[in-house]
Amino acid sequence: MVKEVIQSILEAEKEADSMIKDAQNESRKIMQDAYDDAKKVNVQMGNKLKEQRRTSTDKAMKTADENYAKFIDDATSDGSDIKAKGSAKIGTAVDFIVGRVIS
Repeated sequence: MVKEVIQSILEAEKEADSMIKDAQNESRKIMQDAYDDAKKVNVQMGNKLKEQRRTSTDKAMKTADENYAKFIDDATSDGSDIKAKGSAKIGTAVDFIVGRVIS
């Protein structure tokens, strides 16, 4: 009877050791899966941030180009207006200068 009890205890210990090893293996697998998932999320977020940065940069460049084009158009228009006004008064200016030089 004692021998059977000892045998039963030894079998229980072996079973417990096996359960511990299985639990450790499962724990390692869970940790590796969690690490792999975290790494995958990290890569996805990095890609998402790169895309957002590219989109923001493209939008800012488009706005800057539009503002630049408007500025150039406005400046060209203003320059043309000033040139036209100056051309209209060139005769008066020449007469004034000639009058001052001759007098």
